[in-house]
This record gives sequence, structure tokens and C-alpha cells, in this order.
Amino acid sequence: HISDDADTETNLLTLKAFTTYFHLVNLAEEHHRVRVLRARDRAADIDPVADSIADAVFTLRDHGLTPQEVQALLDQLSVDFVFTAHPTESKRRSVLEKLRAISATLQRVDSEDVSPRDLDEAYVELQTQITLLWLTDEVRVKKPTVIDEVRNGLWFFSGTLFNAVTETYRSLEEGLASAYPDHVFRLPPFLKFGSWIGGDRDGNPFVNNAVTSATLALHRELARENLENAVMRLMWEMSLSVRYESQIESFLNDQRERFPYSLRQLEEDHPDQPYRQALGAIVAHLNDDRIYANGDEVLHDLKRIEDSLARSKATLLAEERFASCRWMLRRFWKRLPIWKRRRRCWSRC
Repeated sequence: HISDDADTETNLLTLKAFTTYFHLVNLAEEHHRVRVLRARDRAADIDPVADSIADAVFTLRDHGLTPQEVQALLDQLSVDFVFTAHPTESKRRSVLEKLRAISATLQRVDSEDVSPRDLDEAYVELQTQITLLWLTDEVRVKKPTVIDEVRNGLWFFSGTLFNAVTETYRSLEEGLASAYPDHVFRLPPFLKFGSWIGGDRDGNPFVNNAVTSATLALHRELARENLENAVMRLMWEMSLSVRYESQIESFLNDQRERFPYSLRQLEEDHPDQPYRQALGAIVAHLNDDRIYANGDEVLHDLKRIEDSLARSKATLLAEERFASCRWMLRRFWKRLPIWKRRRRCWSRC
């Protein structure tokens, strides 16, 4: 209870203290939940973890569903999440970033192989991040614009959902392969995202054509940026030498014919490393809207590279490293959520 005699400054500090306290309590609770799930995962051994995606697939199998019946369920599956600029969500991105940094440091503290020195450094980092959180204003000084709200919504894609979506599909693929090892399933992109932010002309008088156009541009740019980063990570990993792999030459010959200058530069930067050259070409193409008309064309180029790895008896490398890029392309190519325009009715862009 705050005293009725307390001045405004004291009241504000008290509210700030409680807000910060509950931020940290919620983080600790989430972190403990993850710790429990990991412990279950280690204890499960062969059987799937209770309440996991794999556990759900095994339940279907144990109830007698055939692979064909499971495929029919997958073909009908659709999960649609819609983002709104909710008035009760007032956290600044600066606060969200601080909370994310604290969460990452907690993971370091909980690591099984953390050294005493690393642990000391992590505790200092925790104190630093909590201090920064305390000294950061909880709410914005000025009212956010619609574009500010759009950027806040997209923050969750860049920070969380890109990875979460690919991990969800990966977990489902692994669960299906374990429960039905003799069947190859076709996974549709059933996770879908929508957003009212920047398109709610029925409920927000500040949304106009210019705002909507800027919203779509922000969606496209963030999708392109994240896809480019994913392919670039692959590029830096694929340091295979030409002495050990020659199957990629057909793809590189096509690139030399179509884009001689870009490939020449890649060959100079990464001599005798054909996979870095091939993936570098895709990164360059993602920066040019004139080259890839749709996600299928990007997938086609990635598939050629992946197939060449498989022919070189590096199938595990291909499957593990390319899966995330495939799912990001299928779900997020050229846009993030399906933007929804509302003017007296629901519609899809």
C-alpha cells in the first residue's frame, strides 16, 4: 500500500520498483520452466517428452492413425496468429531488449559447462543489465505513431518468431520421422501470421495510404534481411574445399553465365570454396528484387546446392543446415505477416 502522504516522486519510484521486480520475477519463472523442460528432455531418453510435439505425434500413432490419415490432418492444419497494436502493451523496445539480454545471461549462468570465471562475468553482466533496466523509462515520453507500432510488432519476428517457427517445423518433422520411420511426410506451411497494425482504417484514424505503403515496405525489408542473414550464416559455415567436392560445379557454371561479375568477385574472395561462392551468389540475388520473382526460385537454387552436398555423401550436413532456410522461405518470403486491411470488413492483402 502506498501512503496517501507520499509525494509524486516517491509514488513513481515505488511503481517503478514493483514493475521492475515483476519483470524479473516473470523472467525467472520463464527461465525455470525452460530448465524443467530441458531436464524432462534429458530424462525422456528414447520416449518423447510429455506434452511435446513429438508426444502428440506418437499419441496419434498409438490411437491407430495411419501415415495417410496423419498426412490428411496436416493438409487441413492451419494456425493463424494475428498481431494488433494493443493499447495495454506499453513496453518500449528498449525495455524489451534489456529483458532479452537478462534472459540470455541467465542461460549462461545455467550452462552445465560454465567455468567459475565465466560465472563471475555473467553475474556482473546480470547486475549491469538490471541496472540499465532500472534506469530506463518504462513507457514512451511521446505517443507512438502507427509506424512506431508497426516496428514494435515486427520486433517480435526478428527477435523470436523467425527462430520459433523453424524450430516448430523441425520438431514436427523429427516427431513424424520417429513415429512413422517408413513414411515421408509433406509438411505444408500451416503456421500463419496476420497483422492489423498499419492496416486498421476502421479503428485508427491515423492509418492512411502512405502509412499502409510504409508498413508493407517494412515487412518486406525485415523478411529479406532475415532470409539474407540465414543464407549468409550458411555461407560462412560451408567452407568445403574444391579438393573434396566437385558436384556444385553445374550450379556455379550457371551463375557464371548469368552473373559473371558477381561470381568473379566471389571467386576472388573465396578461392577453392565452391559452396561459399554458390551461397554468396544467392545472398547477392536476395539484395536485387529483379532476380528472384518468388520464394520457389530461391528454394530451387538452395535445393541444387543441398542436393550436391547429398551426392557428396554429406547428407546430414545438408539436412541440418538447410532446413531452417527452407522453412523461413516458405513462410516469410517477401513479407512477414499477411497484412490485414480493415475497413468495415476483414480482407487479406
